[in-house]
Amino acid sequence: MFFLSEEKRWLNFIALLILAIPSCRETPPIEGNQPSLSIITPNHLLGVTSPAKDHIWIVGLNSTILHSNNGGRNWLYQKSPIEIDLYDVFFIDLENGWAVGKHGTILRTENGGKEWIKVDTLTDQRLFDVHFVNARAGWTVGSWGIILHTKDGGKSWEKQGSGEDKIYNGLWFVDNREGWIVGEYGTILHTEDGGMHWVRQQCNDIIPVVKEDEWETPTPSLYGVYFQNPRRGWAVGLDGIIIYTEDGGNYWRKLESPAEFTLYKIMVINHNGWAVGSRGGYVSSTDGGYTWILKEGVIKTRFWLRDLAFSDKLHGWVVGSSGTITTTANSGGTWRLVSGIPVG
Repeated sequence: MFFLSEEKRWLNFIALLILAIPSCRETPPIEGNQPSLSIITPNHLLGVTSPAKDHIWIVGLNSTILHSNNGGRNWLYQKSPIEIDLYDVFFIDLENGWAVGKHGTILRTENGGKEWIKVDTLTDQRLFDVHFVNARAGWTVGSWGIILHTKDGGKSWEKQGSGEDKIYNGLWFVDNREGWIVGEYGTILHTEDGGMHWVRQQCNDIIPVVKEDEWETPTPSLYGVYFQNPRRGWAVGLDGIIIYTEDGGNYWRKLESPAEFTLYKIMVINHNGWAVGSRGGYVSSTDGGYTWILKEGVIKTRFWLRDLAFSDKLHGWVVGSSGTITTTANSGGTWRLVSGIPVG
């Protein structure tokens, strides 16, 4: 079987997400009401977090950090202490937040992003996702099976996991002990002791079945994972895959998906669910994540959508390629394009 190096696999992954753009820093936007359709930044945006409906932080390439404190009417750049691509951001409240990115970069803030501080992580691996359960306990994952954990709010980090030759794309913790990681080749890892030990889980529905005389096909990659509680969770990935568990991952099953495109992120709050992906793809659920419907043209872009965040069941944000920012105030029934190039 032919294995790609981690670097080549990352290049293949980035080809799905990131097209080359100039690396110059743009002038911060002028405060005031933004036009209904504008481009706040040309940079690709990869991470969004919204701990309250009026407060949103977004990160992306070229050390982009954007913040709004009035529901997206105005946006300000926040200064990064390092010129680096940032892949994800997470705020546990309005003051404490963390961003992760290339070359093992972790940034933290204790004042809502007025000042970001670079943390020494002793790793050069790319970090793709970060999640905290309170102001002290958090995890981040990335390339070469890297798992980092902090117990002091991100001031120091310790390595967990085996460092296997796989990319970990997403993670979710329901408390400071139980969490899941998803990644390359259908990887699903589960811990019940805060990451001291990880146990593999598996969705048999997505494992390819091939004849003896055929080349083995790798299990499709998973990119995003979300758990409502310790039992009910979802993961999404390549070719529109949506998998679901209602027993904490002991048994995963594949759900019928209307998506023929890669899905990168998923969330389910009460009865409403949302997932986004490539080519402006958007699917939603109104029955608690059991069935999913393709909502073509609702988000008016054909660019890839990389991350989503809901502060409550009504107010959500999606970010993606070429500065795309879109928002909903009615549980995803309609979306307003705040920044980006519209279609339709």
